[in-house]
Amino acid sequence: MRRTERFKDLDEVQREKERLDRRRHVHRQRLERHWHALQDHDVRGHLIRDAANDAFRSWKPARLLAGLVGEGSFSSAFGAAARTSGGIPKRALWFAASLVLPGLLKRASGLSLDTLNEELRLSFERVKDYINDRISARRSKADHDA
Repeated sequence: MRRTERFKDLDEVQREKERLDRRRHVHRQRLERHWHALQDHDVRGHLIRDAANDAFRSWKPARLLAGLVGEGSFSSAFGAAARTSGGIPKRALWFAASLVLPGLLKRASGLSLDTLNEELRLSFERVKDYINDRISARRSKADHDA
């Protein structure tokens, strides 16, 4: 460890004190700016989403899932789910859709719009039929139990 040289006179001491005061003032201003930024709701939200995204990406199963899913990012999917009003199933659906859709759209870029439209129509009809079948089954069960 190096020994510091002593001051030659009190003027040097005063100059060094002033230099350190200026440096302290700059650091204090920076800390105040950081503190005010952390008090902002949007900034805290961005920091939390970024931290959650980093934590999720470092998790080995998530890396495997990301390779399978495609281009969606965890933070954007998490944000979409958080902004969705409704219950947990609806939020989970938005989360999954936000993860999967970017990759699917990239893979489907070679398909024509008519083909894509027909596939979406068929998928929608299948989902609608499934829901109607479930409703009928519940009604028939309720009628049978009554």
